[in-house]
Amino acid sequence: LWETYTWDRLPANYHGSGCTLAAAIAGLMAHGLAAEQAVFEAQEYTWNALSNAYRPGKGQHNPDRFFWTETEE
Repeated sequence: LWETYTWDRLPANYHGSGCTLAAAIAGLMAHGLAAEQAVFEAQEYTWNALSNAYRPGKGQHNPDRFFWTETEE
């Protein structure tokens, strides 16, 4: 059984997207999620980390892996 997930394409160039995704999948599976659910949630997490990315200089954007700690005032 194959699943297809779709997220909007983000506009920038990113550094760290692959390792963010891989670490999120591994962490979620270590917490007991099935592979399919872990992949879905990790992709969602990675997309959000990239959509909140920051650019420390003139190079690629870095994922904000702590986007979920931000509070709206």
